[in-house]
Amino acid sequence: MLKLRTVLSLGFAGVLLLTMVVGGAGWFQVGSVKGTYQQLMEERVGNIVLIQNLRYLAASEDKNIRGYLLTGQEKNYTAYNQDRKAFAAGMERLQADMREEKAAGLVTELHRLEGEYGKVVAELTKLRQRGDTEGYTALLVEKSIPLSAQLSDKAAELEAFQQSLLDESIAASQEQVERTRLVLAIIVAAALLVGAAAAAWLTRLIVRPVRATARLAGDIASGNLGGEDMERPRIAELGAMAESVNAMKAKLSRLIETIGDNADELGGAARLLARSSSSAEKDSERMVETMRLISESAEGQRQRMGENRTALEESSVSLNGVAESASLTAESSERAMQAAEAGKARMAEARRRMDSVGAAIEQAGAVAERLVRQAKEIGQVTDVITAVAEQTKLLSFNASIEAARAGEHGRGFAVVAQEVKKLSDETAASSVRIAAAVRGMAQQADEAAEAMVRGLEETKAGFRELERTGAAFDDVNESIAVVAEQAQEVSASTEELSASMEELLASSDDLLGLATSIAKHTVHAEELCAAQRGVMQEVSASTEQLRDMSDALRQELSGFRRAENAGSPPGRRDGAAAGGSSPDAA
Repeated sequence: MLKLRTVLSLGFAGVLLLTMVVGGAGWFQVGSVKGTYQQLMEERVGNIVLIQNLRYLAASEDKNIRGYLLTGQEKNYTAYNQDRKAFAAGMERLQADMREEKAAGLVTELHRLEGEYGKVVAELTKLRQRGDTEGYTALLVEKSIPLSAQLSDKAAELEAFQQSLLDESIAASQEQVERTRLVLAIIVAAALLVGAAAAAWLTRLIVRPVRATARLAGDIASGNLGGEDMERPRIAELGAMAESVNAMKAKLSRLIETIGDNADELGGAARLLARSSSSAEKDSERMVETMRLISESAEGQRQRMGENRTALEESSVSLNGVAESASLTAESSERAMQAAEAGKARMAEARRRMDSVGAAIEQAGAVAERLVRQAKEIGQVTDVITAVAEQTKLLSFNASIEAARAGEHGRGFAVVAQEVKKLSDETAASSVRIAAAVRGMAQQADEAAEAMVRGLEETKAGFRELERTGAAFDDVNESIAVVAEQAQEVSASTEELSASMEELLASSDDLLGLATSIAKHTVHAEELCAAQRGVMQEVSASTEQLRDMSDALRQELSGFRRAENAGSPPGRRDGAAAGGSSPDAA
């Protein structure tokens, strides 16, 4: 007996092994191609780079030896020797790497040309050291330059040959990649075929019992419980499932038979309960109607009491407002009387201050008149100063003339005359400024005197207005006293009436509380009756549902065919049961 876990594990292991084989083969092929390609690339590209370096060294040798011949500097000759040593080392590496016959021949030819070029350079060096310019020039043109060109051409030919070998290697690598792809495609196709065969075998081994189980479950779902049991498959788990399904079918058949018997008994009990609940529901309806009438009567009485209390509260609020208004009026009248008394006192103080202001204005007018007179006197003095300054200026001019006549002896006197002239000019200018300032001060003093006169007239008018205002304050004070007395009387009356309204409101609250209590109790009783009625309605509905459920259950059970009546049409047993005695028939 195989186990499902073992079968699935074997299948998964086979697929995993196949995947590892395919992956290993692919990895080996790719690694082989990669190694071959990398080796070829390193070898070919390294040779090409080495040949390019040799070409550069050959050109550098030619450049350095020409520099030495032209300048005679030892550093050029030293650089030539270094380049030649590097060229020789490169040639040794190149000869070791060249395996092709043509490449080896080109390397040998390149080595020969470099040797000849070295001999020519040695001769050029000797001629240069002897100072034979014509000799080394002729040798340079005849041998050195042609050998250098041949050396460069041969290196270029060798580089081109190596490049062609690199292209051939790349093409060969591409062919190997294509072959690797073909091999991998064949391996993958074989793996797919093997995997498909394994999947088909596993599917056949697992799906067939599952389909048989699905068919049996479909028969059970359609009500056919009299079919044959499932055969036990070779896989242990599927065999256990088949046995469980067979056992479920047998138990379900017995359960349906038991449920049918219980459904018959349930239908009879539901009909009896329906008649009892219908009678109780009618009694509850009559009780609910009675409590509803009592509740409506109590609610109407409570609403009327509430309306009466609201009217009393509004009247009480109005009386309280009147009392508060009267109290506020009395307080306002008292404050107004106090303000009127304070106003009268301030009016008296204002009259005293206005008297002081009038006296001060008269004194200021006298001072302004004195300022005007003094300004006129100062103007006269400035006129005198201006005249003296003009005279002094004239005298200084005459003194300057006399000093000029005296010549050298009158030079000091001329200086003094000049200073006197400056002083007279400054004096004249200062007197002009003083005169202007004095005239402005006199004008302002005149304006101040006129303003003082106008202020004195306004002060007298203010005296008259203050007297009229004082008389008005007296009238207001008398009127406020009368209003305050009347407001106090109104406040006392409204307080007495408000106390009476409070007592009436207390009585109304007691009556309203009693009516509310009655209404609440009747509503509670009505709710209890309604709840009882609802419960009875639910019981009646539940009994109807039970009866319908029992009928539906019998109808559903009639669709199942069990082993003992598999040959009879559906509903035969249930129809016989339905034809028996029932509570309704009784």
